[in-house]
Amino acid sequence: KVFVTHGGLPTDDTVMLDDVRKVKRGMEPPEQGLMSDLLWSDPQPFPGKSPSKRGVGYAFGPDITSAFLERNGLSLLVRSH
Repeated sequence: KVFVTHGGLPTDDTVMLDDVRKVKRGMEPPEQGLMSDLLWSDPQPFPGKSPSKRGVGYAFGPDITSAFLERNGLSLLVRSH
């Protein structure tokens, strides 16, 4: 299974695909929260999370990606951003 997102992954380590499905669309994205994370977060080459250079979203490491994929029964993350 593949997860395709514009930017990145949720800041909250408990987010499941059902939470993503519930995100309200068709509105201006907020400065923070799940929609903002999915739109603006970026990968980083080292483990963990850190503030984003963009000023919105955050940077996430390969360990965060692996945990999200495993928690949601997925095998691949594709970023379209």
